[in-house]
Amino acid sequence: MTYNEQAQSISAPPDVPVVDMFSSFAPVGELQDDSSSLTDYLEVNFGNATPDSNTSLFGMQSKGLVERFTRNRAITDQWHYILIIIYVSMILLGAVGNILVVMAVVRKPIMRTARNLFILNLAISDLLLCVITMPITLLEILSKYWPFGMIEVLCKLVAMLQAVSIFVSTISITAIAFDRYQLIVYPTRESLQFGGVIGILAGIWIFAVLLASPLFIYKRLEQAEIPPLLQELGIHEVCFCVEDWPVSNGRFYYSIFSACVQYLVPIVIVSGAYFGIYRKLRSRTAVVAMQTPQRKAERGRRMQRTNCLLITIAMIFGISWMPLNVYNLYADMRSPVAVTERMLVVYAFCHMLGMSSACTNPLLYGWLNDNFRSGQTRRRRKHAEISKGDLKLLPNNNGVGLRSVITESIALTENPISTEVTTLTAVN
Repeated sequence: MTYNEQAQSISAPPDVPVVDMFSSFAPVGELQDDSSSLTDYLEVNFGNATPDSNTSLFGMQSKGLVERFTRNRAITDQWHYILIIIYVSMILLGAVGNILVVMAVVRKPIMRTARNLFILNLAISDLLLCVITMPITLLEILSKYWPFGMIEVLCKLVAMLQAVSIFVSTISITAIAFDRYQLIVYPTRESLQFGGVIGILAGIWIFAVLLASPLFIYKRLEQAEIPPLLQELGIHEVCFCVEDWPVSNGRFYYSIFSACVQYLVPIVIVSGAYFGIYRKLRSRTAVVAMQTPQRKAERGRRMQRTNCLLITIAMIFGISWMPLNVYNLYADMRSPVAVTERMLVVYAFCHMLGMSSACTNPLLYGWLNDNFRSGQTRRRRKHAEISKGDLKLLPNNNGVGLRSVITESIALTENPISTEVTTLTAVN
């Protein structure tokens, strides 16, 4: 979201959008239930105040709004402190969880597998969401105008960094889902090595920077002209970080493109990949098992837990990011409009719901991952242990040529789904 409502009252072009999940948000707007005018307020409190055309800066017409403007407050104190408490709690929770995941992978050699690099990359991007995106967005929501001074490069970098961290996080989740699908559904294919994973991760970051680059290009800092009466209140400098797109509706087109890349395409791939894994695990007809009832029951429980985890991951991703994308598209379609306190609060909760993924990802991809968790407490065996009574070799046309591919038990940390998922494929 941007400071466009204020800026439009100065000199911003009419097509500058009001809201955006990736750009700097400067909430301002009139509270419709406040009736006393700025002129009356100044006349009462400053005997020498003279009404003129400058006494209704940005359309503010109330004592409360003047007070918030001098304090750079966009919302009432009640919501101000509620949002601070919720955001700070999420920042701390997400930061601690992702730092623990990063430390687990970096500090322990047994955790430094090729596939754990995907989880490490996700944790780093989510950590950026916690320490950069969430604090900056909170400050922007609470402020009436740009809170970071006159340095224009900050206006550009802040918006771009916010976008990059979001893109990297969601694309990393998509890459993890696709890699799991390849490993489970096509277990005989050559596994990803360190070089391949590093190349993919580098591509993710480069792609994210390219996707976010329009924000760096089209963001600019705009300084407002302060009326004399407000200068008497100590307001000498007001800036707005706005977007100035070269084409009409450029902001709206970029929002549609961003929603597709950041949400629609990832949710389709993630859902499709995990549904494919679910079907594969249910149709393991090639497995011939000679199991006791107890082992069958245990395997069934593990399978059920795996399926529940897959469904939970897809649902959390879809639910957490949908409100923010819908809100941004809706706001862009109807901009420019006056930004009210209600809109700010709704946006804040939509944004917090999206950012909640940075808090849940360490649980879903780290500590609820049997392989990841097991790697914290015991040495990984290089090869799977298969119970003697668990599998039976079957002859093929050329004799006994059955190759067993253990998709989950080969390496405790190689594959991020529950252990004991065994697939047998015949080879000639």
